[in-house]
Amino acid sequence: MTLPGFRSFYLIIALVFSLSTPQVGLGATNDTFNKGMTYFKEGKYQQAIQQFKKSEKQGLHNAAVYYNLGVSYFKLQQYKSAEYYFNKTRKFKEMQALAEYNLGLVALKQNDKKNAIRWFKSASTYKNKKITQLSNTQLSRLRQKTARQWYNMASLTLGHNNNISSAPDEVATKESGNYMDLYASTNGVLSGTYDDGIRLKGSFLYQDFFNTNTYDYTQFNIGLYKHFKLDEWKTALGGYFERSTYADTSYLQILGLVGTGKYKTSNTDTIYLRYRYNDISSSLENQYNYLEGWRQQFQIALWQYTKDHSSSLSYELELNDRTDTSTRSYSPTRHSINGSYRYFIDKQWHLGLHASYRNSDYPVKPTQNREDDRYRAAVDLLYKIEKNWKVKLKYQYTDNNSTDNNYEYTQDLYYISTDYSF
Repeated sequence: MTLPGFRSFYLIIALVFSLSTPQVGLGATNDTFNKGMTYFKEGKYQQAIQQFKKSEKQGLHNAAVYYNLGVSYFKLQQYKSAEYYFNKTRKFKEMQALAEYNLGLVALKQNDKKNAIRWFKSASTYKNKKITQLSNTQLSRLRQKTARQWYNMASLTLGHNNNISSAPDEVATKESGNYMDLYASTNGVLSGTYDDGIRLKGSFLYQDFFNTNTYDYTQFNIGLYKHFKLDEWKTALGGYFERSTYADTSYLQILGLVGTGKYKTSNTDTIYLRYRYNDISSSLENQYNYLEGWRQQFQIALWQYTKDHSSSLSYELELNDRTDTSTRSYSPTRHSINGSYRYFIDKQWHLGLHASYRNSDYPVKPTQNREDDRYRAAVDLLYKIEKNWKVKLKYQYTDNNSTDNNYEYTQDLYYISTDYSF
């Protein structure tokens, strides 16, 4: 007779996943457990499950029983049951990394690449070097497999804005209205790999206010981007073309250049840098020519992603040189700080909190000495209907303070959106 302990527990792990021996303390002698081990070694997984469950009913509630049940169900390709017992194994601190790695394997078997990536990323954050190495290997394979796939998304939003602001000059109209947004985007690898190749990205936005077309807006964007690695940085250089309409008339067209860089400082933390240059012209001669000119944006951001939450904090400097008018400037220097935090309540429910501050300082004109401070806060609740389909409720409050009374306003925005990725 052997103890249902260290050596028996290691044998199951070694047979299935070839991982290092976990330091788990188990309970007293249990003949039923050992019978389950014998059945497992003989490939009789259903009988092994019966014995492991029987030992559980006899009072053996530990990581070995739950883990071995998960492994046995995995062998029988009963992945929902395997997932259930690996989740129970996660409750034992010393087994969290191993259990989450195996949950990633279960997700792979279910063709759920998104959750597989989530579990492997989480498993790689623990101090177990072997599991970290295995997790990173799985993540690398997943990225290679999906490198040539196209990622598409479509969304529908219905909302209410209690104080619509005019797009060209950012003046609040004191008009309220219900609106609809339709949005679609695509992102795919044309050649090479995901991290070292050429990608095509495009998007389309249509915003329609139901009671008026005065503030309706559309935007089309398409661009090519070269992605490559520079030492430990994942970088990209690209260019794009963007065209928009406002109030059912031609508005602006933009030629843009962009460079980005991402560097992982740890398994959970990333530094992100971006530079963007825009050459802006008016699509309709004379009507919006005061907005013509250039815009530059420099951004640095810190991202964090763990199994429980994600967060970001960013700073952006924006410089403008527009045509302006003789009495008004549309060339602000802007400083923006943005922060967000998303808590994963469970697999389906996520709670998001967002806050931002933007200072806009405009050159002095004969009839203008303008500086704006905009404060914005938002909260959202997201529900995942299934892997690629989610619904979100959001409330956003904006308070724009200005030295020019024409630009002072507050705004409440409510909306519900649904999007589908494919």
